[in-house]
Amino acid sequence: MFFDYLAAVFVSIILVVADALEGLANVLRRLTDDKKCGEDYVDIGIALINFKDKIYNQTSDLENKRMKEIRVMCSDLSDATQNSYPELSGVINDIQKYVSDELKGTMMRYVENYISKKEDYYQSLLIIWDGSIKNPKIKKEMKSITNDAELYFYRQLISKIKEEISQLKKEANDNMEERSNDTERVS
Repeated sequence: MFFDYLAAVFVSIILVVADALEGLANVLRRLTDDKKCGEDYVDIGIALINFKDKIYNQTSDLENKRMKEIRVMCSDLSDATQNSYPELSGVINDIQKYVSDELKGTMMRYVENYISKKEDYYQSLLIIWDGSIKNPKIKKEMKSITNDAELYFYRQLISKIKEEISQLKKEANDNMEERSNDTERVS
């Protein structure tokens, strides 16, 4: 009985040592793989910062480009309508001011909020070792995020334009009503 107990203890010790050696072998195998793929290995924190920087720069460039296009378009429209339709020219100037003052940074805020909600996903995406898989996925994701941010930007702009047009219509209706009342008083 004593020898059976002693044999069971030795077997248990051997199993524990075997597990430890297998774990050590796995660690050493990963270290060896890391050395083979040293250029592919990245600190996930640094990779995430680089990813964010890259997408923030792309978003900022895109937003600046779109804002410039809108400013030029508004300026051209304002110049074209200034003499014939001064009210419309005023609305266009209001939209241009809105774009400059309030819409600036809209895309960036959208991207920052979006990334912060999905940071775990991006970390897992950046952990992928194989660059041939990771790089296209990252590019696709960055394109998707900037497209969504641009759509959000345009939705905000369209909302403002609709608001300004509604206000212009209301003022036109009020003016027509006022003129109608004036005409009735004169008659």
